[in-house]
Amino acid sequence: MQITKHICPRDCYDTCGMIAHVDEYGRLVKVSGDPDHDYTQGKLCCKGYSYTQYVYHPQRVTFPMIQEPRFSGNWKRISWDDALEIVARKMIELKNRYGSLLPMALVRGPGNYGVFTKSMEFLLRSIGPFTLASGSLCIAAGWDAHLLDFGGVRYKNPTGMLNSNLLLLWGANPAATAIHQMATIQKLREHGGKVILIDIIPTATSLHCDEFIRVHPGGDGALALAILRQMVIKNTVDYSFIKDHSVGWEAFSSWLLQVDPQELINVSGVDEHKVEMIADQIAESKPVSFWPGSGLQRYANGGQNMRAIDALVAASGNLYSKGGGLYFQNIDFWKLNHEIFSSAFSTKLYDPRLVGLNALAKELGACQNPPIKLMWFTSSNYLARGTDILSMKKRIAEMELTIAVDHFLTSTAAVSDIVFPATTCFECQDLVAGYWHNKIGINQQAIEPVGECRSELKISQSLSQMINHIEPGACSFPEERTSEEWFQSFTPWLKTNVEISDYRELLNGALPLQPPAEEKGNSCNIASGKYKFLTLEALKQGCPEIPSLINPMEPPSAYPYRFLVLHRAEHLNTQFSTVDWLQENILEEVCMNPSVAQRLGIEEGDTVVIYNEIGEIQMYSKLDKDVPSDILITYSWQDLFKKPVNVLTKVQETDLGQSLTGFPGVAYHDTFVNLTRGKKGGG
Repeated sequence: MQITKHICPRDCYDTCGMIAHVDEYGRLVKVSGDPDHDYTQGKLCCKGYSYTQYVYHPQRVTFPMIQEPRFSGNWKRISWDDALEIVARKMIELKNRYGSLLPMALVRGPGNYGVFTKSMEFLLRSIGPFTLASGSLCIAAGWDAHLLDFGGVRYKNPTGMLNSNLLLLWGANPAATAIHQMATIQKLREHGGKVILIDIIPTATSLHCDEFIRVHPGGDGALALAILRQMVIKNTVDYSFIKDHSVGWEAFSSWLLQVDPQELINVSGVDEHKVEMIADQIAESKPVSFWPGSGLQRYANGGQNMRAIDALVAASGNLYSKGGGLYFQNIDFWKLNHEIFSSAFSTKLYDPRLVGLNALAKELGACQNPPIKLMWFTSSNYLARGTDILSMKKRIAEMELTIAVDHFLTSTAAVSDIVFPATTCFECQDLVAGYWHNKIGINQQAIEPVGECRSELKISQSLSQMINHIEPGACSFPEERTSEEWFQSFTPWLKTNVEISDYRELLNGALPLQPPAEEKGNSCNIASGKYKFLTLEALKQGCPEIPSLINPMEPPSAYPYRFLVLHRAEHLNTQFSTVDWLQENILEEVCMNPSVAQRLGIEEGDTVVIYNEIGEIQMYSKLDKDVPSDILITYSWQDLFKKPVNVLTKVQETDLGQSLTGFPGVAYHDTFVNLTRGKKGGG
């Protein structure tokens, strides 16, 4: 049995260390956890254990395909050379027609965080200006909040939570999205620490917490401000930290004391007794850890929500406290793969024209000088995860050519002209870093590519060869450089950032990118040197200079229900949706309060229609008393007719996000809908 080491490249907190087991016939027969990975410690989530079924799934795309006629669903096999020639000739024709590759748009999603997924971007950068979809759909608002408050915040080792006396899980659901962190949470409680979950509904994580606090959607910032106001009144804030390590406290605290406390209570949905309880526990339980999740950013006021929580962490004196502090996705992760890949280039690289992922259909339509004529999707299923999906489909129909690189015929691949089959992380080499435990490791190649699949690096090299065959010298992307040679070219960067002398040291397992952030007293932990309770930079983004109260959006009368799509451990957006046993418990159903069902004449299991001004879906009803009466919740990415639930998601921006990623995030949780009964019993 052959054994190789791997790092799961998915968009997930855990970035698990994995071991591939390959039999004497060269077939992947088992995937297990890597016991040498000091964070994931030999355990995987259910998705990790399903990789053998994923790799050999009968529906997997294993050779290039072309759809003729367009949008017909009539797919036929095509050779790599023929497919690459079609794409290369179109690229060259567009470059000759418009004088650059600006008419070509690259959309790279978070489906794979391996360094080599940047290959196509750097191929295009080596040719000339092109168009690149940029931004973060989910976390841009939080990152920008940290830029405003800290000037950037250094990584903090998540195992440090173990040394806390109190942990506030604020909109985080690690039992579904970061299962390895649950071991730390369990140990914290065993050692006498307390865990409080703040969320809109009790989640799987609530079973492992000491207390659950229900907050109104978008009311997280109001709750943080209400807690901090109590601490100011009771004189339990850390004035030593405020004096020595912050600016703007006087203006911010003055506003806190003048704001109507009842308004904070009303917006947060948390009564004053619970607010006072949390404030007292924070004051009495140092060190305190705060873990804000991604969901609380997905509102129009998401950035201000995060800034208010930041202010509570700082003013309570927990920013530097040993064992306490703020835990969040590493802000440096955003630029990591770009830095690594660009370090290996000596030739000129061109900057792209940027368009926002948050409103991609609108952004593409605004590109008129020159217009977009060709689209390339990689690691992205935008027509399931994006915004204004119906408009995006129309935009794709206007293209002269659309290419998708994927493992399956996803919603996005299905409307493309050509699909290139990509390898999985077991069929190629790559370098993968984590944004939570902050380790980086190498994916070794365990098996030969299934069918005719190629890695994204190999696809880019093959395309470069075809371009240069048609027009010699047109592309300077390194066509013959092997994975090992690429790794060798990354070595100077690795020496600086991982403190190793040779990339081969990573073959033994993942290593930390940098040491954990220093503890209390080292102002280097704040990039700006001082925490900013007030910053004029916020005004440039349309936000108040202090983290004051910004009310969440209210539903219009025609669409009175907030529609939330939440996560479960069995899925990761649309990935793994082809693995049947993972999807058995994820039904196309929408959860609602029984009072809503009674009012509308809906019974358990009925087919219901959920709709708003841009689309509609059909799902089965599920009655759940834990769901508030003004909210509808689903855990499925598609409805009964395989329609993505995001057809209901309009272009709706978060208040922050544009500083770091170039564009605001998406206020997914401000999707408002109405509901009506369909056929009884789901018939």
